[in-house]
Amino acid sequence: TTIPAKGHVKGKVKIENATEATCEEGGNYDEVVYCTVCNKELSRTTVKTEAKGHVKGEVKIENATESTCEKGGSYDEVIYCTVCNKELSRTTVKTEAKGHKWNEGKITTEPTCTEEGVKTFQCMVCGKTKTEAVAALDHNWNEDFTVDKESTCEETGLKSIHCKRCDEKKDETTIPAKGHVKGKVKIENATEATCEVGGTYDEVIYCTVCNKELSRTTVKT
Repeated sequence: TTIPAKGHVKGKVKIENATEATCEEGGNYDEVVYCTVCNKELSRTTVKTEAKGHVKGEVKIENATESTCEKGGSYDEVIYCTVCNKELSRTTVKTEAKGHKWNEGKITTEPTCTEEGVKTFQCMVCGKTKTEAVAALDHNWNEDFTVDKESTCEETGLKSIHCKRCDEKKDETTIPAKGHVKGKVKIENATEATCEVGGTYDEVIYCTVCNKELSRTTVKT
């Protein structure tokens, strides 16, 4: 008489060949059932698991370059996965130039009456300089005339208004000659008269200022 086969007795599902899912790739595992009597593998089913996905970390600052007075800087805002450390995003942010910080400046070329001067400013951060024009001063005239050339007895003189700052003159005006000032008559070249011959003398007038001879008259005795 034939005795019927007992048949397999299914055991509990066992997990085998498990591979962990990563941030980007899914994993898998086998669900295996064995016979609890003879240990024969009765079934094997491969189950796939989904990728876990990245976990964003906090924003990190990288590749920072400082902005200067004239040029802007930049930096990267980077986000990494906290699990696998993969770079998830990178955004470059540009910063504006800081601009110069000028000092109060100083006069490097003094202005004159007719020419502009120069004022130089220096940046207190980078040392760069810039210049600005300083307006010409214009003439500062004296109120009274200055005698440039004295008049004499015979020659005219000259007077003008002088600038207090430079050698410029205006309103040049002629000063009339003063004319001679006659002195007293002087006797010169006198010759005494003799018994037979008369004498002579010169009556001479000189200018009391310049001592020029103004007249000479010979008188006979």
